[in-house]
Amino acid sequence: LFRVLKNDQRIKLDSKNGDFYIQDKDFILDVIVLFEQYLSHITAELSTSKVVARNTTMPYNNIGWGQEKTEMLLKDIIAGIEMLDTNETPNNEFHDSDLKFNLRGHFKRMAWDATKLYAFFCDGIWDTKDPEMVITKKQKGLLELKQLYKR
Repeated sequence: LFRVLKNDQRIKLDSKNGDFYIQDKDFILDVIVLFEQYLSHITAELSTSKVVARNTTMPYNNIGWGQEKTEMLLKDIIAGIEMLDTNETPNNEFHDSDLKFNLRGHFKRMAWDATKLYAFFCDGIWDTKDPEMVITKKQKGLLELKQLYKR
């Protein structure tokens, strides 16, 4: 690199300490443009998502879909925890039955999204009956889904 810097008339090189200075104004502008292009390229590469989520039944990239499903699961988990927190201070005689009813609704929605995600990652074909298999048959339903999604 020192040889290149030393032989370029647009650059002044201090060979004692290795400092160099660009003397040509046009060359400075060219270097600035080059660095700007380089940094723009690096920024674009870093901002591009590296995750690709697809399978044979959904061959396009499903990143947004996966984010939506997992976000919905997390929201239902949060809502369930908030219900449990609220239920700790009973304010009426129906608080336990209301809690159980509301939690069942959240678990059904969670099963809906979880079975969709499970089918996707197993490369299986999801059906609207799948969440109900888990809700009604529990572990046996999950085993049935594993066989159903197996290829």
